Amino acid sequence: MRTLAIGFAALAWVWLTTMSAGAAVSVEIVNFGTFTARMTSFKDNPNDPTGRVGVADDIHLVEQTDRLCARLGVQFGIRFKLVAPSSTGVVPLRIVTRFPPEGIVNAKGRRFADIESTQILLPGAETVELYGFDEPFELVAGVWRFEIHHAGRKVAEQRFTVATHCGIS
Repeated sequence: MRTLAIGFAALAWVWLTTMSAGAAVSVEIVNFGTFTARMTSFKDNPNDPTGRVGVADDIHLVEQTDRLCARLGVQFGIRFKLVAPSSTGVVPLRIVTRFPPEGIVNAKGRRFADIESTQILLPGAETVELYGFDEPFELVAGVWRFEIHHAGRKVAEQRFTVATHCGIS
């Protein structure tokens, strides 16, 4: 299940604000790995393998790593920062979590290759994008990718190697 950081959803109302034309926009990945987060609520989302998205706060990095074990309860992802001139205004970013090639097949038999969301940030703002293993069908080994896109181009990516047989090299 994908987890949204609380606080930035309130910026959605400024979606109609236009960005400065030609402003240079990039994303800095501040840290990545396993996280803890306090779930505050859930929202139905048919485009998520579990059918819902969690909203969280009190998010903390546990371990900076790009290798992890597929176990129920593990949450992993990225903390990132929007780098752009302050005159840019709000910037929409498309966040894509790509699953390993075989994808995730949920309990209803639906296959997912990826999930997408949009976050709208101000220059200098930091946010977190997490994925948590809440259901057994989500425990898929392979390379998972968190991608951030702006204006049709990928501006950042973080890969994670997920193993189901942990402790074995």
